[in-house]
Amino acid sequence: MSRYPRVAVVIVTHNRNKDCKETIESLLRGSELPDEIIVVDDASSKPFKFEHELVRVLRYDNEIGLSASRNAGVRASRANVIAFIDDDALATKDWIKIIRRAFRKDIDVAGGPVLPLYLVTPPKWWEEKTWGSYIGVSKDRIIGCNFAVRKSLFSDIGYFNTRLGRKKGKLLSNEEIEFIEDRASKAGAKILFISNMKVYHKIYPHRLTMWYLMKRSWWQGRSDFMRHPGSYRRIPKIVVRIMVKLLKCVLYPTQFRKWILTIIYDLGCLFS
Repeated sequence: MSRYPRVAVVIVTHNRNKDCKETIESLLRGSELPDEIIVVDDASSKPFKFEHELVRVLRYDNEIGLSASRNAGVRASRANVIAFIDDDALATKDWIKIIRRAFRKDIDVAGGPVLPLYLVTPPKWWEEKTWGSYIGVSKDRIIGCNFAVRKSLFSDIGYFNTRLGRKKGKLLSNEEIEFIEDRASKAGAKILFISNMKVYHKIYPHRLTMWYLMKRSWWQGRSDFMRHPGSYRRIPKIVVRIMVKLLKCVLYPTQFRKWILTIIYDLGCLFS
């Protein structure tokens, strides 16, 4: 393994110029700098610009989606480790240092916690443990806001599935889960969760509403259904599950939000 892995950071942005600049600035404040920062501007209405010797911007005039944009960033990179962070997240001071240290060893994928950075006080009914996964918060599982991949792994198992991931207003997800858990893990890749490889994910006010959580539940159901071939065999079980949860809404009214969101998730599965 290389004693000093070259690390590129790939950031995909779409109409979040201010946030993306803050993401880059958090990287440039780090105790160690990445070897390159590749920003893939996926058809922002105002083209993204950032003047710095480490930053390259790839611009698409027509939206191609998160997965295809990440693939473009990987292909454009000259590094042997590719780190991914969302354009509304902030890297902690030692993020690059921790990634570089991890990939000195025989590691193929590494990820760490994604912690919330609330921009407003959450509503009284908010429970981070219950709802955190809906807004991109994770303390024990690798998700797309914070992970890194040895570049050679893409040659071995392929790139991100472009049927999954955000695109043109669709809140599809699972592109990193399908890549890591369905392909990399089954191919024998060495995957490491690093507890101090932290980033902070901005939580905008609109994400702390039931309306947003309902949309996320719907699209998560669709994403999970699309991820697993042969899911259509599960339709009868999903219908039964919906009926049981409707009954629970009546029997346990204090948990109404929980059951409604899981029902919407199941409906997303059915209508995929």
